[in-house]
Amino acid sequence: MDSTAHILGLGLVVVDQIMTVEKYPLVDSKNEATASLTQLGGPVPIALSQLVKFGHRCRFVGSWGSDPWGEQVERSLTRRGIVFEHSSDTSESTSVSQVWIEQATGRRTSCTVRNCGTGIET
Repeated sequence: MDSTAHILGLGLVVVDQIMTVEKYPLVDSKNEATASLTQLGGPVPIALSQLVKFGHRCRFVGSWGSDPWGEQVERSLTRRGIVFEHSSDTSESTSVSQVWIEQATGRRTSCTVRNCGTGIET
């Protein structure tokens, strides 16, 4: 008997642009980030990524745009071993989040442009 689960995840996928800052900037100031990272984001794709590492077979249903960020989403899902053939590639642009993390405390602030939904119509 196969002990791995077949898991389907439905949800929002975003591209996270993560900036680590020494301290939160004041309004109307310019600051330098100490580190930056762009990666796949959204609670469902990240959870599926972990489940794949445990040996489960995972599929994702969501939507993203036909743009460079959408291409990055597809590369990231493929690299992580998550199947997404039933997801939609929309005329909307891919959703993007900026996450600012305060280096000393780990506190974070997130701002998201949600251009695409889950790919499921009601």
